[in-house]
Amino acid sequence: MTRQIFSCVGGRSPFIESVCDATAWASNRLAVPSTLLNVIEKERTQSPKTNKEDALREKMDTLDKQRIELMHEHAQQIMKEAMTRLEDHSVADANSRIREGNLIDILEGLDDEMRMMVIGKRGDTSLNGHLGSRLEQVIRVVRHPVLVVQQTFTQPRRIMLAFDGSVSTVKGVRMVAESPLLNGIECDVVMIGGDTDEHREQMEWARNTLEDGHVPVRTHLTKANNTTEALKQHALDNDVDMMVMGAYGHSRLRHWLVGSTTTEMLLNSPCAMLVLR
Repeated sequence: MTRQIFSCVGGRSPFIESVCDATAWASNRLAVPSTLLNVIEKERTQSPKTNKEDALREKMDTLDKQRIELMHEHAQQIMKEAMTRLEDHSVADANSRIREGNLIDILEGLDDEMRMMVIGKRGDTSLNGHLGSRLEQVIRVVRHPVLVVQQTFTQPRRIMLAFDGSVSTVKGVRMVAESPLLNGIECDVVMIGGDTDEHREQMEWARNTLEDGHVPVRTHLTKANNTTEALKQHALDNDVDMMVMGAYGHSRLRHWLVGSTTTEMLLNSPCAMLVLR
């Protein structure tokens, strides 16, 4: 079975176009199929419980069915427009699926088919300044790279890889070096820490590994009190189009990626984020 890219599109989210653009970019770079996924999560109206209100219960059930039918119609329209956008980007093998159920459950069931996932930073019901309600759940559940996009997607000319020498970030360096997704794209490897022999040795290893994988590299060893702010500022100062992180790191990056600081960085990131697993 050929693994593919799954991309979440649905509702009235302003991120649908950028999700499609990122999907097309990734699909063409990896030369793998892509599938647009629209999940309809049913919220059944609570029916009256007394026998005297059978007629009202029946009406409410009818309304539930009509609402689901309308949601399917809306999903089909979204899929039609999204598929057209993929075609405009010359995606050779694009498909769509509309499913009813819980998003997290459905994603877990797609694990064997998935190579990568694309999702918008916020959903259709999220307010500005807030993340999509399912985003952190998705990142924790999906066992493959997750590309989180802003409202517009720019094909990356420069990426930033946060690195601390831990097992997970070492794995991240190897993944970037070996994957055609980022091959040839300029990469800034950024370590937040003191200028020590150990850190310089770790950065040299990262440089050599990436250059062996035909990834142009610049290394930056930065001392800062606030890891989140330092990474964000580097991205802004150096025209970074995509940040690349391991899902669970150690030391300073571990604190950045676990708990409330995860939400903070995802919320404030100035560009797309590729979370590696």
